Amino acid sequence: MRYIGNKTKLLGFIDEAMETLGVRSGIFCDIFAGTASVARHMKSRGFKVICGDIMRYSFVLQWAYVVVNTYPRFARLPREVGINGSWAEGHTPGPLQKVVQFLNQQTDGEGGFIYRSYCPGGTDGRRLYFTDENGKRIDAIRQTLDDWRCQERLTDDEYYLLLAALLESTDAVANISGVYCAFLKEIQPNADRRLCLRSPALTTGNPQRHQAYQRDANELIARIHCDILYLDPPYNLRQYAGNYHLLESIAEGWSCGEPEIYGKTGLRPYKHQRSRYCSRRGGQEALADLVEKAREKAGCTHLLLSYNDEGTIPAQSIEEILRAQGRSGTYRKFQRAYKRFRSDSDGPNRRYRGDQVTECLYYVRIR
Repeated sequence: MRYIGNKTKLLGFIDEAMETLGVRSGIFCDIFAGTASVARHMKSRGFKVICGDIMRYSFVLQWAYVVVNTYPRFARLPREVGINGSWAEGHTPGPLQKVVQFLNQQTDGEGGFIYRSYCPGGTDGRRLYFTDENGKRIDAIRQTLDDWRCQERLTDDEYYLLLAALLESTDAVANISGVYCAFLKEIQPNADRRLCLRSPALTTGNPQRHQAYQRDANELIARIHCDILYLDPPYNLRQYAGNYHLLESIAEGWSCGEPEIYGKTGLRPYKHQRSRYCSRRGGQEALADLVEKAREKAGCTHLLLSYNDEGTIPAQSIEEILRAQGRSGTYRKFQRAYKRFRSDSDGPNRRYRGDQVTECLYYVRIR
């Protein structure tokens, strides 16, 4: 998925730092999980994983890629889906692939919330997030998942796997430059393609009981126990709840009522999901509080913090916060340059400093 701050390309960097530090086992907590790329990677390495995020779409991805350990059977679905009874003896990708194939055939001739709110045909050309066809397909698939969920035909694992597939396929055909705070003025080639779900590829070799939460990080840290705490908080002033509002709407659904939307881009109210880390002063205060709770409440031994050199919290402040809670002599800082993510081009109201950003990985032992 296109996602600001995604660490997929930096997993090797994180691995190398952990190896240098001798951090090789224990309960790993990714408390700003986002797309769950780090949590999923640590699961594949054999760690027991706890992950969390304040956003619902993140929770869906966490459940699908971290909590789920085996391919489910989808045994309760209607006969027309075509699940073969011979699959009931073992957990194979076959049933998931069959259900995805069935969902890819769903259409909604009238169109629902997505079509009426974010497609040119449903908004008299005012919003161009998706083609009319893809908007109707999103509506049809989301409605099918809600129906199956209401009829108790899906387990939690099955539901979140299919919803994760919908989120990822939706992002692939969204007519955006990278985030959902604006749409492009013309339908781009990727958005003109037909939306098609793909079966999520699971990590099945780690059968431990992993956990996922939708909760504010500073609240969650007081309710869990972990050995390794990995922090990847927002870097800039842009709120993720606004940048990814449309994915949030799809993740939450609208079976109990359509979300209120407003403005040119169809934003949803997100005051309850605003992050303190997206402000200069608030970010420092929140980080200090989180690190203190990690030591006093969560019993953490190792703390790792990802943050780039353009973040709102100064490097000196980060060092002071970590040293204040860490053991003497354990503070470390690793650095690596990488190509920045651009959600838009340079313009009169926004200019990037360059194409390279330095990713910093801070460490301190706190117990």
